[in-house]
Amino acid sequence: MSPGFDWEPTMKMQNTLDRDVAHFSGWLAIGIFVVMAWVDYKFAVKLMSNPLPGPVAICAGAVLVQLWMLTGLTINPPNHSRVFIFLGVYQGTLREAGFYYVPFWYSSETVDTRAQTLETEELKVNEKAGNPINAAAVIVWRVNRPASSVLDVASVDAFVKTQAEGALRTVVMMYPYENFEDRGANGHEPAEEVLTLRNNQSAVAETLQAAIAEAVSIAGVEILDARLSKLSYAPEIASIMLMRQQAEAMISARRRLAEGVADIVKDALTKLADGDSPGAERIPGDKRAMMANNLMCVLLSGSSTQPVINVGAGH
Repeated sequence: MSPGFDWEPTMKMQNTLDRDVAHFSGWLAIGIFVVMAWVDYKFAVKLMSNPLPGPVAICAGAVLVQLWMLTGLTINPPNHSRVFIFLGVYQGTLREAGFYYVPFWYSSETVDTRAQTLETEELKVNEKAGNPINAAAVIVWRVNRPASSVLDVASVDAFVKTQAEGALRTVVMMYPYENFEDRGANGHEPAEEVLTLRNNQSAVAETLQAAIAEAVSIAGVEILDARLSKLSYAPEIASIMLMRQQAEAMISARRRLAEGVADIVKDALTKLADGDSPGAERIPGDKRAMMANNLMCVLLSGSSTQPVINVGAGH
C-alpha cells in the first residue's frame, strides 16, 4: 500500500454473521425414510382388513407429511453455499459440499463462492496533476461470507461493479500519470521519487486492491487481485502529451550526450596539458580552447562534419 493512502468507507451498518445451519447426512435421512415407509406399509396392510375412515385418514396424512419431509434433502455442489431462511429469519449457511438433510421448512438460496473476474468500464478520470486519462481495471473476487452477500446487499454482482469503479476513480486521482520532473534543479541530481500510474503499477495495484476490498467488505466479498488493465491519456490531450514525452526523451538524450562529450574533451585537454602527446608543449592556450570548441562541435553534431584546413601564416 502506498504511503498516505487513507480509505474511509462511508457505509456503516451491521454485517450478517455466518453460522452453520443444522444438518446431517442425506444418506442417513434416506435410511430413516425407508424405515418410515416400511412402517407405513405394515400399517396399511393392517388397515386393508378393516378400513376404518379415521385410521385411513391418519395413514394418508402421515404419508403426505413424509413426502413433504423429503424436500429437506439437499445437494450442495463444490464451491457453493446455501443460505437458509425461515419466516424471514436467517437460520444458517451450508458450506460443505455433499448430500445433506436440513429442516424441510427452510427456504434457501444458492451462492456461488468460486473466483470471478470483473473488468470495469473504461473511465475518464483526472489524475493527480489534473490531466484527463482513460483507465480500466480487472478485479478477481469471490464471496467468502455467503449470508452477507444474500442478506446485506440487493445484488452482489452489481454492488461489486459499482464499488470497484468508485474505488478506481479514487485511486487514479491519488497518482500522477507520469513524473516529468525526473531530475533535480541542476539537471544532474535525481528528484525525489514519485509514484506514478505508468511506472509503479505494482504499488498502484496494491492500493486499488485495498480500496476495493474495504468498499465491498459489507457484501461478504474477498478481493483476490486487482490491477489496471487499460491506462492512457484521454484523446483530447493524447497528441500533446506525446509531443511532451518526445521532447523529454530528446532532452534527456542530448543531456547524456553532452555529458559524455564533455568528459572526452576534458580527457583530451588534460593529456595535452600534461605533455603526453608529441608536440603538445607547442600548442598555446588559445589554440587549445579552439580545439575544445571544435571537438565539442564535431562530437555533438548530428550530421557528418567537413574538415576545413587553414593555410594562413602562423597557423
